[in-house]
Amino acid sequence: MTFTEADLRAALADDLRAGLPDVPGIVRRGHRIRRGRAASAVTLAGAAAAAAAVLIARPELVPAAVDRTPVTAATIAPPDGLPATNDLDGPLITAAVSTTMVTSREITFRPLSTSTSFKIVCDDPMAWVAIRTSDSGMMTGRCGRDGIGDFFSGDSVPSDWLDRPQRLTVWVFPADTPIIDHRLRMNQSEMYAGCKVVDDSVGRCDGGYLAQVLILPGRVEKLATQIAPRPGRWAIGVYDRPIPIPIPIPTPFANRTHTVFPTASPNPPTPPSPPPAD
Repeated sequence: MTFTEADLRAALADDLRAGLPDVPGIVRRGHRIRRGRAASAVTLAGAAAAAAAVLIARPELVPAAVDRTPVTAATIAPPDGLPATNDLDGPLITAAVSTTMVTSREITFRPLSTSTSFKIVCDDPMAWVAIRTSDSGMMTGRCGRDGIGDFFSGDSVPSDWLDRPQRLTVWVFPADTPIIDHRLRMNQSEMYAGCKVVDDSVGRCDGGYLAQVLILPGRVEKLATQIAPRPGRWAIGVYDRPIPIPIPIPTPFANRTHTVFPTASPNPPTPPSPPPAD
């Protein structure tokens, strides 16, 4: 049975319920329905052809070519010098490249765990690096041939580490910056022991700057204002991966022996009546 026949039968049934059928009218309605369906088929075919033309002209829109990796496990192509993963196989989740030293650079990221790490690599391994975290923690040192970086941990991150974006602020200074990496002193007064000329606002000791003082608030910023920016390429990468939540395994109970007692019936049977006496 064709669609036209079905439509004619439905129309005929309607007309029969209303009275005598109008056969010419039914035929005309059938022709209109058939022409309308043919036009719709042409329109749909044209739309499909147009969509196919778009996909052919722009192959990047093909669904198979779209990266559907979840955001929480996203990786990016590492810039030259940065590894693709850290020592814990955490992937690179964000990176930034700079071609200027001295001027600070800030990188923002959303941690996926409390084991986030970062690494900075420099074209000049003797360049000095200073890094400040969101909670004002700071470290300094030479960039090194393998880069400089650190891991965070649950004990070192702030309480809202996973609740909001975090940032790292990086300064890279030329290798000839007179930074002095003295041994760590116990308090600020001992940091300048043996220094003849002291400028605590910038951590200056005679002709150099103490690396241990530069980590204090405001010091590295002031040092950056005293040195003109220079060309020099360096890159920073942040690594992280979601830590799966362990499924708790219930502790098995010790084997116990249970004594089962018969359950008393709520309605005990009525004993039979004695036979009647003769």
